[in-house]
Amino acid sequence: SIQKNGSGIDETLWFYIPYHGGYLYDLVRKKIKPLPAKVAGLVKMPEEVVTFFIDSRNILWVSTIKGGLTGYDILKDAIVWEAKLPFSEKRRWAWCMYEDRLKRMWIGSYNGLFVMDADKKGLEPVETVNKGLEKNGLATVIADITEDASGNIWFTADGTDKKNATIVKFDPASNKMQLIYNENKQQSINHNPVH
Repeated sequence: SIQKNGSGIDETLWFYIPYHGGYLYDLVRKKIKPLPAKVAGLVKMPEEVVTFFIDSRNILWVSTIKGGLTGYDILKDAIVWEAKLPFSEKRRWAWCMYEDRLKRMWIGSYNGLFVMDADKKGLEPVETVNKGLEKNGLATVIADITEDASGNIWFTADGTDKKNATIVKFDPASNKMQLIYNENKQQSINHNPVH
């Protein structure tokens, strides 16, 4: 993840190397820096980090298997948000994150899609999506999230050896989802079955 300075210029890269811990790379000084103590405590081995994400307010979001999802304000050196549940429960880890133009945080987990309001205070499952995936027998492991120019949220889901991968478009304004690709019914030119 990339931390920007007050002028919006890339300043620091935040990395996690599995089984080794977290690292900072200062793009200005061109050197590795130590993690702040509060973040180092979150990623202390043997904790397994799933992902790092930095939002537009320079909040570092750290998803870990045991600790759930934590928000760390980089500039204030403070933990500002903690949620063990549901993201520390087995197979519900926060896998990917995306901040949309309205500053809502979309969180893809091993068990569906969640959304956090722009104030980063409320977190809700996106029931239309989660129930729709389940009803259609599709994967619920959200792997990647983005937004188009109309404000639709797009995501992919997979994570199993079954033929149930999907690409979904979700319109938050109308609370409607559309299956763009359904591996149960369509053969993709990129189909790569797991054996």
